[in-house]
Amino acid sequence: MDFTVETLSWHHRRHHRAGGFQNLEKEHHQRGASIWNGLTWAARRLIGGKTHDPPPVRTPDVQALRRRPEAGTTRVIWIGHSTALIQTPDVTVLTDPIFSNRASPFSFAGPSRLIPPALQVDELPPVDVVLLSHDHYDHCDRSSIEALFRRHEPVFCVPLDVAARLRRWGVGPVVEMDWWQRATIRLSETRPPLHVTCTPARHFSGRSLFDSNSTLWASWMIDAPVAATEKGLTENGSSSEKGSSENGSSPNGSPNKGASQKGASTNGGAKTNGGASVPGGAVSESVRIYFGGDSGSGDHFTDIRERLGAPDVAILPIGAFEPRALMEPVHIGPEEAVRVFEVLEADHFVPIHWGTFDLAEESVQAPADVLNEALARTERLSPERIHVLDPGEVLSLERTAPRSMSSGTDAPAEEAVPEGVASAP
Repeated sequence: MDFTVETLSWHHRRHHRAGGFQNLEKEHHQRGASIWNGLTWAARRLIGGKTHDPPPVRTPDVQALRRRPEAGTTRVIWIGHSTALIQTPDVTVLTDPIFSNRASPFSFAGPSRLIPPALQVDELPPVDVVLLSHDHYDHCDRSSIEALFRRHEPVFCVPLDVAARLRRWGVGPVVEMDWWQRATIRLSETRPPLHVTCTPARHFSGRSLFDSNSTLWASWMIDAPVAATEKGLTENGSSSEKGSSENGSSPNGSPNKGASQKGASTNGGAKTNGGASVPGGAVSESVRIYFGGDSGSGDHFTDIRERLGAPDVAILPIGAFEPRALMEPVHIGPEEAVRVFEVLEADHFVPIHWGTFDLAEESVQAPADVLNEALARTERLSPERIHVLDPGEVLSLERTAPRSMSSGTDAPAEEAVPEGVASAP
């Protein structure tokens, strides 16, 4: 395995400050999460009752997941909270892993899981790359990271200054990046490279009272090889009310958008999007997946779309959004996530960061309920593009319109051929 990191032309250091990092939004600096808002919220949590109804956990076929997807196919499995498994024919990526019972430095206190993870570490297929969005306990869980390292020895991609923490835990290799840097990861000589771009987010970091914002937070754009077929990215499977698995079909389709003219340069041969060189001179088409991590709203979503192109799949947080006075600067809610999905012009949307831990004023099922209500009020979005998955549910997507390259940007692709939506039994 080897990797190279390039700095893209939009890189800047305005989010850097003495001893750490900051958001770019002035409103966040001026208001932030005030002590009063925090105290009143904590009081309401203590005295107010709420009923949790977390989603059912499905049991995926572990042996089937150990077989890589067929050419042109991508799988997304929501394991719980912000942990998602992404599989293409050549690479397996895991996001923000937490398999522990608590999102906390303590085994006896802190937010506890309301549902188990859909897969345990020893049930995962071989994991090649792990993405960390920031160092909060519910996104950067030490025991989970150490277990992944022992069993899979993946490459860990992290924002600035998070690498030191992982190295103290004896974990590596670690690729550390600033916003608007891109890593090209070559897992072996026989497999096409994976491109991972560190992109902005609006959040914060810290694991104690003494290290606030000392490490960077980020979102990620993945360009993963899928071995092209002749046919945009649509679903494979039989229809049902939600989600998908890999059986049957029903009508679906949406345009596959190209990047704006503000695309990144390739800088030394690393592909920005799309085709990745493979041995023998062939070209492997790629699937583009955006992982939002944790973020409040901001102009960075527009910048990401304009500079890197529209993702095929946007994996976006929707939970821990109430009360808005406290959460708005750092967490988008369900309705904001829909707007972000539209700004990114993604083909598919998978919501995460809900249903697992009680982290906010709303119940754990409320984010999905509010999202479904928002979708019912709009006619702009086809429901087949929004996948409110149960943990363990398998979303299988097939590329049907090749993504081409031109000076580091996407050329417009053909409209996706209607193939179908799918569901788990």
